[in-house]
Amino acid sequence: RDGLALVDGRSQAAAMGERGESPGGSSRERRLHREGHNVVWVGPSGKPKVLTKDGTPADPYLGRFSYSPDERFALGWRETVVDVRRIPLVDVSPKDQPQPKLDMHRYGKPGDPLPQRRPRLFDLKRRRAIPVDDALFIDTVQVGRIHWSADSKRVFVHVVERGHQRAGIYSIDAASGAVATVVEDRSETFLDTS
Repeated sequence: RDGLALVDGRSQAAAMGERGESPGGSSRERRLHREGHNVVWVGPSGKPKVLTKDGTPADPYLGRFSYSPDERFALGWRETVVDVRRIPLVDVSPKDQPQPKLDMHRYGKPGDPLPQRRPRLFDLKRRRAIPVDDALFIDTVQVGRIHWSADSKRVFVHVVERGHQRAGIYSIDAASGAVATVVEDRSETFLDTS
């Protein structure tokens, strides 16, 4: 596959600077992990504490976390799993064989279900999940560009809605999980978010 770039969750996270590690990678005391479909905290003793119990195969927690500068809080994600439409493509003259080759490629169509990525906040000091209202994160095509405030009181997330008619930056209060609009742009036609 010469000249092709794979753009997936892992490559997007690397490009956007999202890491599954504490700042500087120094703190081993406050570590979150995905176990099965849920999130666990593993302390210095190595004994895990389950922080979530509602993850399912169809709606699991993801294994990437963004830690606050003081490492007290972490932002994680939960994302629905959807079947992706595939279409057949025939390579009539492949380089590795004389016969045509059939490949199945991912090809989403307008209206197909999209994975729904919603934020989940964790208080690492109290070792608990903090509920977050995810209404502004439903039916989105892009959720990312995560940035914590220097005082660790808020985390900012960039969101683009399906249809590209709404894009915004929202802040999530680390203590309460309350979501507030920082800036939002709406259009009746199309927003260029590149």
